[in-house]
Amino acid sequence: MMVFIIFLRDLAVLFWIAWWLYLKQSGQMRIIYWPALAVKLLAGLAVGWIYFYYYGQGDTITFWYDGKLVAEKIISDPLSSLNFYWDDGAFQWDGLINHKPRSLFFVKIAGLLAFLCGGNYWMMALIISFVSFLGAWYLCTKTICFFPDAYMAAIIAFLFYPSVLFWSSGLIKESLGVGALYFYEFSKCIPFWGFPH
Repeated sequence: MMVFIIFLRDLAVLFWIAWWLYLKQSGQMRIIYWPALAVKLLAGLAVGWIYFYYYGQGDTITFWYDGKLVAEKIISDPLSSLNFYWDDGAFQWDGLINHKPRSLFFVKIAGLLAFLCGGNYWMMALIISFVSFLGAWYLCTKTICFFPDAYMAAIIAFLFYPSVLFWSSGLIKESLGVGALYFYEFSKCIPFWGFPH
């Protein structure tokens, strides 16, 4: 029952943030916002479904297991958890599947998400997909702002192109990587809150 309450709480917070960002969009972009977000979140769930029920193994599953282990350690041994987050991977627990630095960085993020989401894989996947969506949405709106004639091309390229949409969703490193890359492209000269109105 508690896991269900945590899931509903996290879903409500996610929806509130999505609604707040929706209100900041122009009329033209409002039309695309909810369909683009829905497709991105569904893609994140589809990635999990494929890995769990078709492949039976893979990065998303190992990140989830490691994230749950980190979340358990955060609860049972907060000091040890601080060391794990502070020393950039030199300190590791037995039982972690991912040990390489690039994977361990994502395990730290998955651990915080697992802690906040009660270890619920599907909520973790939705949150990571939402963060990836924010990066894609940011780049799309900025591209349209600078190149208004590229409206449809930007929407298709950044929000609906199938392989990019799918493989930058869910509880995988690429979701955060692509989202961060999209933010980086324009963030040097335009602040995040400068979405076009």
